[in-house]
Amino acid sequence: MNPLSIKDVISYFNGLTPHGQQDFINLFVREMHKGCGSFENTIKKKQDHQIVVCPHCGSLHIQKRGHSYGRQRYQCIDCSRSFGATTKTPIASLKKPELFERYIKLVFERKTLKQCEAELGISHQTAFDWRHKILSGLVEHVPAIMRGVIECDEIEFRISNKGQRTNLGRKPRKRGSNYKRNDGSYNSNTVQVITAVSRTGESVMVPVKGKKVTTKQIDDSIGGKMEESSTLITDKNSAYRKFAKDNGLKLRQVKSTEHVDKNDRRIHIQHVNATHSKLRGFMGKYRGVSTKYLANYLKWFCYMNDFESMADKVEAWLLDIISSLAPYNNYHRLKNQPIF
Repeated sequence: MNPLSIKDVISYFNGLTPHGQQDFINLFVREMHKGCGSFENTIKKKQDHQIVVCPHCGSLHIQKRGHSYGRQRYQCIDCSRSFGATTKTPIASLKKPELFERYIKLVFERKTLKQCEAELGISHQTAFDWRHKILSGLVEHVPAIMRGVIECDEIEFRISNKGQRTNLGRKPRKRGSNYKRNDGSYNSNTVQVITAVSRTGESVMVPVKGKKVTTKQIDDSIGGKMEESSTLITDKNSAYRKFAKDNGLKLRQVKSTEHVDKNDRRIHIQHVNATHSKLRGFMGKYRGVSTKYLANYLKWFCYMNDFESMADKVEAWLLDIISSLAPYNNYHRLKNQPIF
Protein backbone atom coordinates (compact mmCIF):
# COMPACT_ATOMS: atom_id res chain seq x y z
CA MET A 1 0.00 0.00 0.00
CA ASN A 2 1.43 3.35 -1.07
CA PRO A 3 1.85 5.93 1.73
CA LEU A 4 -0.49 8.92 1.64
CA SER A 5 0.88 12.23 0.44
CA ILE A 6 0.44 15.47 2.36
CA LYS A 7 -2.18 16.54 -0.20
CA ASP A 8 -4.16 13.35 0.45
CA VAL A 9 -4.10 13.99 4.19
CA ILE A 10 -5.19 17.62 3.73
CA SER A 11 -7.97 16.53 1.38
CA TYR A 12 -9.16 13.94 3.90
CA PHE A 13 -9.02 16.50 6.72
CA ASN A 14 -11.03 19.08 4.77
CA GLY A 15 -13.73 16.48 4.13
CA LEU A 16 -14.32 15.92 7.83
CA THR A 17 -16.96 17.65 9.95
CA PRO A 18 -15.71 20.27 12.43
CA HIS A 19 -16.08 17.72 15.23
CA GLY A 20 -14.21 15.12 13.18
CA GLN A 21 -11.42 17.61 12.44
CA GLN A 22 -10.98 18.26 16.17
CA ASP A 23 -10.80 14.51 16.85
CA PHE A 24 -8.22 14.18 14.05
CA ILE A 25 -6.07 16.95 15.56
CA ASN A 26 -6.25 15.43 19.05
CA LEU A 27 -5.29 12.01 17.67
CA PHE A 28 -2.39 13.51 15.69
CA VAL A 29 -1.04 15.34 18.76
CA ARG A 30 -1.30 12.21 20.93
CA GLU A 31 0.55 10.11 18.34
CA MET A 32 3.21 12.80 17.93
CA HIS A 33 3.96 12.73 21.67
CA LYS A 34 4.22 8.95 21.88
CA GLY A 35 7.73 7.75 22.54
CA CYS A 36 9.04 11.22 23.31
CA GLY A 37 10.58 9.68 26.44
CA SER A 38 10.27 12.76 28.65
CA PHE A 39 8.19 10.90 31.25
CA GLU A 40 10.65 8.00 31.35
CA ASN A 41 13.62 10.41 31.41
CA THR A 42 12.21 12.05 34.54
CA ILE A 43 11.89 8.67 36.26
CA LYS A 44 15.46 7.82 35.22
CA LYS A 45 16.63 11.17 36.60
CA LYS A 46 15.13 10.28 39.97
CA GLN A 47 16.92 6.92 39.96
CA ASP A 48 20.25 8.46 38.95
CA HIS A 49 20.32 11.37 41.39
CA GLN A 50 18.60 10.08 44.51
CA ILE A 51 19.44 7.50 47.15
CA VAL A 52 17.02 4.62 46.65
CA VAL A 53 14.96 4.00 49.79
CA CYS A 54 12.37 1.27 50.29
CA PRO A 55 8.94 2.99 50.19
CA HIS A 56 7.43 0.21 52.30
CA CYS A 57 9.74 0.22 55.36
CA GLY A 58 12.22 3.07 54.72
CA SER A 59 15.25 0.79 54.63
CA LEU A 60 18.40 1.67 52.71
CA HIS A 61 19.36 -2.00 52.33
CA ILE A 62 18.12 -2.61 48.81
CA GLN A 63 19.32 -4.42 45.73
CA LYS A 64 18.46 -4.26 42.04
CA ARG A 65 15.89 -6.81 40.93
CA GLY A 66 15.57 -6.82 37.15
CA HIS A 67 13.45 -4.57 34.95
CA SER A 68 9.75 -4.17 34.22
CA TYR A 69 8.64 -2.37 31.03
CA GLY A 70 12.18 -1.01 30.75
CA ARG A 71 12.23 0.44 34.29
CA GLN A 72 14.61 -0.68 37.03
CA ARG A 73 13.04 -2.73 39.84
CA TYR A 74 14.44 -3.14 43.35
CA GLN A 75 14.00 -5.48 46.30
CA CYS A 76 14.33 -4.56 49.96
CA ILE A 77 16.65 -6.87 51.88
CA ASP A 78 14.93 -6.08 55.20
CA CYS A 79 11.24 -6.51 54.30
CA SER A 80 11.74 -8.58 51.10
CA ARG A 81 9.21 -6.48 49.15
CA SER A 82 9.92 -5.29 45.63
CA PHE A 83 9.30 -1.81 44.26
CA GLY A 84 10.05 0.59 41.42
CA ALA A 85 10.67 4.30 41.01
CA THR A 86 6.93 5.11 41.05
CA THR A 87 5.84 2.74 43.84
CA LYS A 88 3.77 4.64 46.45
CA THR A 89 3.69 7.78 44.34
CA PRO A 90 0.50 9.31 42.87
CA ILE A 91 1.49 8.02 39.41
CA ALA A 92 1.96 4.38 40.41
CA SER A 93 0.23 2.03 37.91
CA LEU A 94 -0.56 4.95 35.60
CA LYS A 95 -2.32 3.57 32.52
CA LYS A 96 -1.38 6.34 30.08
CA PRO A 97 1.97 7.77 31.22
CA GLU A 98 2.63 9.35 27.80
CA LEU A 99 -0.29 11.73 28.43
CA PHE A 100 0.48 12.66 32.03
CA GLU A 101 3.15 15.26 31.31
CA ARG A 102 0.87 16.96 28.78
CA TYR A 103 -1.85 16.96 31.41
CA ILE A 104 0.45 18.89 33.76
CA LYS A 105 0.76 21.56 31.07
CA LEU A 106 -3.03 21.73 30.83
CA VAL A 107 -3.16 22.27 34.59
CA PHE A 108 -0.77 25.21 34.15
CA GLU A 109 -3.11 26.59 31.49
CA ARG A 110 -6.03 26.13 33.92
CA LYS A 111 -8.04 24.04 31.49
CA THR A 112 -11.35 22.68 32.74
CA LEU A 113 -11.87 18.96 33.19
CA LYS A 114 -14.01 18.81 30.05
CA GLN A 115 -11.31 20.55 28.01
CA CYS A 116 -8.72 18.08 29.31
CA GLU A 117 -10.98 15.15 28.45
CA ALA A 118 -11.47 16.38 24.90
CA GLU A 119 -7.81 17.16 24.27
CA LEU A 120 -6.34 13.97 25.73
CA GLY A 121 -9.17 11.51 25.11
CA ILE A 122 -9.50 10.49 28.77
CA SER A 123 -12.55 9.98 30.97
CA HIS A 124 -13.96 12.57 33.36
CA GLN A 125 -12.95 10.50 36.41
CA THR A 126 -9.40 10.11 35.11
CA ALA A 127 -9.15 13.87 34.49
CA PHE A 128 -10.37 14.56 38.03
CA ASP A 129 -8.03 12.01 39.66
CA TRP A 130 -5.02 13.23 37.68
CA ARG A 131 -5.72 16.84 38.66
CA HIS A 132 -5.55 15.99 42.35
CA LYS A 133 -2.59 13.67 41.94
CA ILE A 134 -0.76 16.66 40.45
CA LEU A 135 -2.01 19.16 43.02
CA SER A 136 -1.03 16.78 45.83
CA GLY A 137 2.55 17.27 44.64
CA LEU A 138 2.35 20.87 45.87
CA VAL A 139 2.08 19.79 49.49
CA GLU A 140 5.74 20.65 50.08
CA HIS A 141 5.72 23.87 48.02
CA VAL A 142 4.98 26.06 51.04
CA PRO A 143 7.42 28.77 52.16
CA ALA A 144 9.59 27.33 54.95
CA ILE A 145 9.87 30.73 56.62
CA MET A 146 8.40 34.18 55.99
CA ARG A 147 10.13 37.34 57.11
CA GLY A 148 9.87 41.11 56.99
CA VAL A 149 6.42 42.68 56.81
CA ILE A 150 3.63 40.09 56.66
CA GLU A 151 -0.05 40.84 56.19
CA CYS A 152 -2.62 38.38 57.50
CA ASP A 153 -6.39 38.12 57.14
CA GLU A 154 -9.12 35.57 56.44
CA ILE A 155 -11.50 35.00 53.55
CA GLU A 156 -14.72 33.04 53.97
CA PHE A 157 -16.13 30.26 51.78
CA ARG A 158 -19.19 28.10 52.16
CA ILE A 159 -18.63 24.52 53.24
CA SER A 160 -19.31 22.51 50.09
CA ASN A 161 -20.13 18.79 49.90
CA LYS A 162 -19.87 18.80 46.13
CA GLY A 163 -19.74 15.23 44.80
CA GLN A 164 -20.96 13.67 48.05
CA ARG A 165 -24.24 11.78 47.76
CA THR A 166 -24.64 10.19 51.20
CA ASN A 167 -24.18 11.10 54.89
CA LEU A 168 -24.69 14.82 54.28
CA GLY A 169 -26.34 15.34 57.66
CA ARG A 170 -28.91 17.61 56.02
CA LYS A 171 -31.34 17.73 53.14
CA PRO A 172 -29.78 18.50 49.73
CA ARG A 173 -29.82 22.18 48.77
CA LYS A 174 -31.10 23.28 45.40
CA ARG A 175 -28.46 25.63 43.98
CA GLY A 176 -27.76 26.85 47.52
CA SER A 177 -31.19 28.48 47.81
CA ASN A 178 -31.66 27.52 51.46
CA TYR A 179 -28.05 28.06 52.54
CA LYS A 180 -27.59 29.39 56.08
CA ARG A 181 -24.27 30.72 57.34
CA ASN A 182 -24.98 29.43 60.86
CA ASP A 183 -26.82 26.25 61.78
CA GLY A 184 -27.68 26.79 65.44
CA SER A 185 -25.36 28.20 68.07
CA TYR A 186 -22.45 25.79 67.70
CA ASN A 187 -22.52 24.68 64.08
CA SER A 188 -21.16 26.62 61.14
CA ASN A 189 -21.56 26.18 57.40
CA THR A 190 -18.48 28.24 56.59
CA VAL A 191 -14.76 27.72 56.26
CA GLN A 192 -12.21 30.46 56.89
CA VAL A 193 -9.04 30.57 54.79
CA ILE A 194 -6.24 32.03 56.91
CA THR A 195 -3.98 33.92 54.52
CA ALA A 196 -0.49 35.27 55.20
CA VAL A 197 1.19 37.36 52.48
CA SER A 198 4.66 38.82 52.84
CA ARG A 199 5.64 42.05 51.11
CA THR A 200 8.27 40.01 49.25
CA GLY A 201 5.55 37.97 47.51
CA GLU A 202 5.43 34.73 49.51
CA SER A 203 2.01 33.49 50.55
CA VAL A 204 0.46 30.74 52.67
CA MET A 205 -3.23 29.78 52.70
CA VAL A 206 -4.79 27.28 55.10
CA PRO A 207 -8.54 26.50 55.44
CA VAL A 208 -10.09 26.03 58.89
CA LYS A 209 -13.69 25.41 59.87
CA GLY A 210 -15.64 28.02 61.80
CA LYS A 211 -17.34 31.38 61.83
CA LYS A 212 -14.31 33.13 63.31
CA VAL A 213 -10.70 32.00 63.59
CA THR A 214 -9.14 31.30 66.98
CA THR A 215 -5.57 31.81 68.16
CA LYS A 216 -5.02 28.04 68.14
CA GLN A 217 -6.21 27.75 64.52
CA ILE A 218 -3.89 30.58 63.50
CA ASP A 219 -0.96 29.00 65.33
CA ASP A 220 -1.65 25.55 63.83
CA SER A 221 -1.89 27.05 60.33
CA ILE A 222 0.95 29.57 60.12
CA GLY A 223 2.75 29.27 63.45
CA GLY A 224 6.45 28.64 63.01
CA LYS A 225 6.40 29.97 59.43
CA MET A 226 7.30 33.54 60.43
CA GLU A 227 10.75 34.71 61.43
CA GLU A 228 10.89 36.12 64.94
CA SER A 229 10.82 39.93 65.09
CA SER A 230 8.95 40.12 61.75
CA THR A 231 6.11 42.65 61.57
CA LEU A 232 2.59 41.22 61.37
CA ILE A 233 -0.19 43.48 60.10
CA THR A 234 -3.81 42.37 60.63
CA ASP A 235 -7.26 43.76 61.26
CA LYS A 236 -8.52 44.22 64.82
CA ASN A 237 -9.21 40.50 65.36
CA SER A 238 -8.09 39.83 68.95
CA ALA A 239 -6.95 36.27 68.10
CA TYR A 240 -3.86 37.71 66.38
CA ARG A 241 -2.70 39.55 69.51
CA LYS A 242 -1.89 36.41 71.49
CA PHE A 243 -0.51 34.73 68.37
CA ALA A 244 1.91 37.63 67.76
CA LYS A 245 2.97 37.71 71.42
CA ASP A 246 3.60 33.95 71.56
CA ASN A 247 5.66 34.00 68.34
CA GLY A 248 7.74 37.11 69.07
CA LEU A 249 6.19 39.19 66.26
CA LYS A 250 5.67 42.94 66.12
CA LEU A 251 1.95 43.47 65.69
CA ARG A 252 0.28 46.36 63.87
CA GLN A 253 -3.51 46.35 63.48
CA VAL A 254 -5.91 48.45 61.39
CA LYS A 255 -9.68 48.62 61.26
CA SER A 256 -11.08 46.07 58.82
CA THR A 257 -13.35 48.75 57.32
CA GLU A 258 -10.45 51.12 56.65
CA HIS A 259 -7.70 48.70 55.45
CA VAL A 260 -5.06 51.46 55.86
CA ASP A 261 -3.79 53.16 59.02
CA LYS A 262 -4.57 56.87 58.87
CA ASN A 263 -1.42 57.85 60.74
CA ASP A 264 1.01 55.62 58.84
CA ARG A 265 -0.01 54.55 55.34
CA ARG A 266 2.72 51.90 55.29
CA ILE A 267 0.58 49.93 57.74
CA HIS A 268 -2.15 48.35 55.61
CA ILE A 269 -3.62 45.01 54.56
CA GLN A 270 -4.02 45.89 50.89
CA HIS A 271 -1.73 43.12 49.65
CA VAL A 272 -3.68 40.37 51.38
CA ASN A 273 -6.97 41.93 50.24
CA ALA A 274 -5.71 41.98 46.64
CA THR A 275 -4.69 38.32 47.01
CA HIS A 276 -8.19 37.46 48.20
CA SER A 277 -9.70 39.28 45.21
CA LYS A 278 -7.52 37.25 42.83
CA LEU A 279 -8.43 34.06 44.69
CA ARG A 280 -12.15 34.73 44.17
CA GLY A 281 -11.55 35.04 40.44
CA PHE A 282 -9.36 31.92 40.39
CA MET A 283 -11.95 29.80 42.23
CA GLY A 284 -14.88 31.15 40.22
CA LYS A 285 -13.79 29.29 37.09
CA TYR A 286 -14.41 25.93 38.75
CA ARG A 287 -18.06 26.60 39.60
CA GLY A 288 -17.72 25.50 43.20
CA VAL A 289 -14.96 23.45 44.80
CA SER A 290 -15.57 20.76 47.38
CA THR A 291 -14.24 21.85 50.76
CA LYS A 292 -12.58 18.43 50.93
CA TYR A 293 -10.19 19.49 48.15
CA LEU A 294 -10.01 23.22 48.97
CA ALA A 295 -6.47 23.02 50.40
CA ASN A 296 -5.20 21.61 47.09
CA TYR A 297 -6.70 24.51 45.11
CA LEU A 298 -5.25 27.04 47.55
CA LYS A 299 -1.76 25.60 47.07
CA TRP A 300 -2.36 25.62 43.31
CA PHE A 301 -3.29 29.31 43.44
CA CYS A 302 -0.20 30.22 45.47
CA TYR A 303 2.04 28.17 43.18
CA MET A 304 0.62 29.71 40.01
CA ASN A 305 1.51 33.17 41.29
CA ASP A 306 5.18 32.22 41.41
CA PHE A 307 6.32 30.05 38.50
CA GLU A 308 8.96 30.66 35.86
CA SER A 309 9.03 29.01 32.44
CA MET A 310 6.42 26.29 31.98
CA ALA A 311 8.84 23.71 30.55
CA ASP A 312 11.13 23.87 33.59
CA LYS A 313 8.26 23.74 36.06
CA VAL A 314 6.49 20.82 34.38
CA GLU A 315 9.55 18.60 34.72
CA ALA A 316 10.24 19.86 38.24
CA TRP A 317 6.64 19.25 39.27
CA LEU A 318 6.68 15.74 37.82
CA LEU A 319 9.94 14.99 39.62
CA ASP A 320 8.47 16.28 42.90
CA ILE A 321 5.45 14.00 42.52
CA ILE A 322 7.62 10.86 42.26
CA SER A 323 10.41 11.87 44.64
CA SER A 324 8.55 11.91 47.93
CA LEU A 325 5.89 9.94 49.80
CA ALA A 326 4.18 13.19 50.83
CA PRO A 327 2.17 13.65 47.57
CA TYR A 328 1.07 10.00 47.68
CA ASN A 329 -0.01 10.22 51.32
CA ASN A 330 -1.73 13.57 50.78
CA TYR A 331 -3.69 12.31 47.75
CA HIS A 332 -4.98 9.18 49.49
CA ARG A 333 -5.74 11.07 52.69
CA LEU A 334 -7.92 13.51 50.77
CA LYS A 335 -9.68 10.71 48.89
CA ASN A 336 -10.59 8.88 52.09
CA GLN A 337 -11.23 11.62 54.63
CA PRO A 338 -14.43 13.61 55.31
CA ILE A 339 -14.35 17.39 54.85
CA PHE A 340 -12.77 18.10 58.27
